[in-house]
Amino acid sequence: MLCFSKTFIILALILPLLPSAELRAEDWPQWRGPGRDGMSRETEWIKDWPVGGTPRVAWRSAVGKGHSALSIAEGRAYTMGWDGEQDTTFCFDAATGKLVWKQSYPCKTILQWPGPRATPTVYGGAVYTLGQHGQLRAWDARTGKPLWQRDLPDDYNPDVDYGFAWSPLIEGDLLILNAGSRGLAIRTRDGSIAWGDDGKKAACVSAVPFEHNGRRGVLVVSINADRSAASLVGVDPRSGRELWRFDGWKEQWGAMGVDPVVHDGKVFIQTGASGDLIIADADPTGYRELRRTRVFDTDGHTFTAPVLANGRICCRSYAGEVVCFELR
Repeated sequence: MLCFSKTFIILALILPLLPSAELRAEDWPQWRGPGRDGMSRETEWIKDWPVGGTPRVAWRSAVGKGHSALSIAEGRAYTMGWDGEQDTTFCFDAATGKLVWKQSYPCKTILQWPGPRATPTVYGGAVYTLGQHGQLRAWDARTGKPLWQRDLPDDYNPDVDYGFAWSPLIEGDLLILNAGSRGLAIRTRDGSIAWGDDGKKAACVSAVPFEHNGRRGVLVVSINADRSAASLVGVDPRSGRELWRFDGWKEQWGAMGVDPVVHDGKVFIQTGASGDLIIADADPTGYRELRRTRVFDTDGHTFTAPVLANGRICCRSYAGEVVCFELR
């Protein structure tokens, strides 16, 4: 069953509270967190943030323009930025902000808000990144050593204005991107293509994993030739076999821009058109704001979701300012 909700998205940084008697912390190794669903299982992380006050800033850094969120794994924080001539992948000490390593490659501009759109994915000792022009890279997570690279052809570019915006999803030994008519699977060992290489356009959203009736699947969103409508496609991540398809979701800009949400056998779709950090209670009876603080002093435009990991919240502005708050 598919349920649809079309909403104009105004960026608000909202995180859930999960009640628990004991403190719990966890990494945030990819776009939208451990479960790729925007949910954190951390507990007791807000208790040292005084009501009406501001949490302590653990560190700040400048990484260049872009929209890449931070991924946190094994004490390291990873993100991407653009300096006008090249994309750079940064690795910081997650507690102190000390630069551990960085790696760059040449990258030209793009029309709308230039800079990397995708968030790094950390898995199995590697970091996987995707640049705004389809530069897919694998780096050693500890040293930054290049492992392999593949530049996706422009045939896959979702939109000349927006560029490639897919945060890599790892399923077993495959890296899945929201490319083509039913997704594109790349082998993590060497960057070779496993399935789905049809060269067709897709929306500016990332692949979403789901389970339904005991079956593992991945949801991707493709766009028709004139970019006026989107199709939701469920695929088997191992074979790329199409499980189901919903066609005809009208799309004004040809990009979507907001990942679908899969819950309880339903798919919720939103179409998108920023910087206080707001903490709100996850209460279905109504909105109750718990904390609020100004994050960026200047040029605070941001389209990037905050990250909660191991008692810290990390935020990033489009201009490239990274701010990490210590909550414990």
